[in-house]
Amino acid sequence: MASENFPTPNAPEMPALLDEQTGLYNRKWLEQNLDRLSETMPGDFSFMFLDLDDFKQTNDTLGHHIGDEMLKDASVSIGKSLRHESSEPANERRTDAERQQTDSFGLTKDGRATRMQGDEFGIILVGVTDDKELQIIKARIQSNLAQKNLKASIGYAAHQVGESRKKIMARADVAMQANKLERKELAWRQELATAPRRKRLAHHLSAKLLSYSEIKPPVSR
Repeated sequence: MASENFPTPNAPEMPALLDEQTGLYNRKWLEQNLDRLSETMPGDFSFMFLDLDDFKQTNDTLGHHIGDEMLKDASVSIGKSLRHESSEPANERRTDAERQQTDSFGLTKDGRATRMQGDEFGIILVGVTDDKELQIIKARIQSNLAQKNLKASIGYAAHQVGESRKKIMARADVAMQANKLERKELAWRQELATAPRRKRLAHHLSAKLLSYSEIKPPVSR
């Protein structure tokens, strides 16, 4: 969908700016628009970096056709997260006057998702720089991905005046890597928390098996 923030490319340019597998814009389009927004709207947009879990493993074990479906499901889930409802909780919804400043994405001004490469997606959010709102959008993306049994690490950075496209992308990448480590640590802690219970269960089952093995078979007559 075209907007004043994201004009539709000319027809001859379009094929080179689209990702064939997902139908989203590609990294070339993303970089062009980050460069443009850095000049025209400094300090008034954010970039979100998303890295999908288990994509390579899915390709290697289930085949590339399943990996392609995984990418399509992810792109639909991300797009859904940038549309319809407002991104604020019900008790913090905007006034009608403020609502008029939003478009169909439910965000102030505009948002676009792109597939950068492999399992990496990039999202530009124009007019969204508040950390609290970015956290809400991040949570909504993760929730919609979960409905498709998908997970991802997500990091973001709000543009700083004078910052280059490479710098904001690098900051969002660092934030994404930090989120990935946080999620791994959380999974590890959950594993540790459940380990004693599993150990007790294994011990109980072993004792049961041992008791069964000690039962003598009936004597044949």
